[in-house]
Amino acid sequence: MAPGDRLVLYASVWKRVFGIAEVTSEPQNDGAPRWPWWVSIEPLVVIPHLENAPPVEAIGVPPRSMSQQSHIRLTEAQYALAAEALGAVGA
Repeated sequence: MAPGDRLVLYASVWKRVFGIAEVTSEPQNDGAPRWPWWVSIEPLVVIPHLENAPPVEAIGVPPRSMSQQSHIRLTEAQYALAAEALGAVGA
């Protein structure tokens, strides 16, 4: 990850995408035992109520592919679907 990269935010228990953010810092390692790497982000779009957020299937990602992973790489088409699905919530 690098500054300027875009992230789609995902709520795992609810299996919903709830936002898009932009990476604003270089990756940092704080030595934490479980997830030592982190980046600063700037939220661009956030759905405040998860019940209104689109399901992960709406962006072409099967929920099963997210189990036991902290992140996955999306295709450009999947990112476009996420932006469209999140934008439709506010419409």
